[in-house]
Amino acid sequence: MPDCFSGSGALKGWGYVLSVFVVVGLIGWAIQRYVAPVLQKALSKWTDRRGSGLWLPICSVVVGGLLIFLLVGTGLKNLLPDNMTTRLDGALE
Repeated sequence: MPDCFSGSGALKGWGYVLSVFVVVGLIGWAIQRYVAPVLQKALSKWTDRRGSGLWLPICSVVVGGLLIFLLVGTGLKNLLPDNMTTRLDGALE
């Protein structure tokens, strides 16, 4: 017979979820409050440059293209687990 619903197990699971939610929220708040101003001050000269907003999209396209080339054009996909190799082969067909 399958296990029945356990109220204490559900409460324990929700307790874990809420605890992690609170911890992640506190970490995000601390980063926003203390780390972000320091980074903003340190990087202000770089962000004031003309065209500085293009680096992230350009780098993302280059890294994505490089990964696609490595996975499709070389034997690197053979290093991946079998289920990922199967998915990649299915996507390329």
